[in-house]
Amino acid sequence: MLQKKLLQACLVVFLFSLTNFVLAQDIKVAVKLAKMEAKKTNEKDGDELYFSIVEYSSRAAPTLDRIPMFPTNWLSKNLDNLQDVILWQGTLSTSQSVLLVLSLIEQDVPPWDNDDHIGSVQVKLANKDDKLQVEWGQPQYRDQPKVVQADLAVPRFEMFGAGARYVTLFKIDVEK
Repeated sequence: MLQKKLLQACLVVFLFSLTNFVLAQDIKVAVKLAKMEAKKTNEKDGDELYFSIVEYSSRAAPTLDRIPMFPTNWLSKNLDNLQDVILWQGTLSTSQSVLLVLSLIEQDVPPWDNDDHIGSVQVKLANKDDKLQVEWGQPQYRDQPKVVQADLAVPRFEMFGAGARYVTLFKIDVEK
């Protein structure tokens, strides 16, 4: 009798665990640069731009990426054609989170001139109980150029580093 009750209890625990496993949802996420506008360029003839992206995952070692990949860059005079560029994409399992630091960089030609940091923003993405949580902000760098987010509900940032002024608008796409 005791064995039967113990077996039933184990079966209930197993089925409950299996149900939670089956019901747990991964969330596919893409962070996109919706658009970017140059209000003032760093260089007289325009800037060559890219994003440096650092990913801090709750489940893996940090990674560094660059969009667009070297040696390509975006010309500030062609930003009108730039929209919905995927800067990062990934899948978040239940209880997984990722912190992304998105840094706008003006590309120069070393060793004569080093790249210029226009500004950085961060976004924390978390799968909490199968719901995506998104939190935008700014990294706390010692040498962070001025970055302004006028409305905390909208991921729109003005970046003022290296004498330039750029307006960036980001968006999150979710696919379940």
